[in-house]
Amino acid sequence: MISKKLTSFLKMGRVLSKEDSSLLFDEIYFTKGSKIKRQVFYIVGSSLYEDVLQEVFFKIHKNLHKFNNQSSIDTWIYKIALNTSLDFLNKEKKRSKSSFEDDEFGIDSRRVNEENSELKDLVQKSIFNLSDKHKKVFILFYISGESIKNISAVLNIPEGTVKSRLNNARESVKIFLKKHGVNYE
Repeated sequence: MISKKLTSFLKMGRVLSKEDSSLLFDEIYFTKGSKIKRQVFYIVGSSLYEDVLQEVFFKIHKNLHKFNNQSSIDTWIYKIALNTSLDFLNKEKKRSKSSFEDDEFGIDSRRVNEENSELKDLVQKSIFNLSDKHKKVFILFYISGESIKNISAVLNIPEGTVKSRLNNARESVKIFLKKHGVNYE
């Protein structure tokens, strides 16, 4: 939980000093870090994870003084993590037009039994194949555990649009899995 002193600065819209920014960053890292790490890992997989995570925390630290209180600090943080992750992923996609490999999705086939490995691979591929707008909603809802309301705020779209995109993403994932012989019901 972010301290009362810093929360009051944020609520009053006051500009944070460098010292307060550093304190807030430390609190963000220790209170929100695991959720940010999980979100980044699921979006980019193990091959880009460390680079993306470093960039996410760098952007948060660098831009903390720019936080304008138009949304919650959580919304602001997860938006940075999501956009940075997707930017890295899109750059990587352009660089290598190669086929999917287990390592790109953070799956170590030697450590996971063959059946689980294939299922995880298919699920991650199905998410990876979603359009960016559907992928964002799907990951924020299912991986990060965000509410429809928070997703709406992060992406700056109406709640109805979030629900629609989430439903479309679910259907796309189901179709992809069914097409690859996975019976999920």
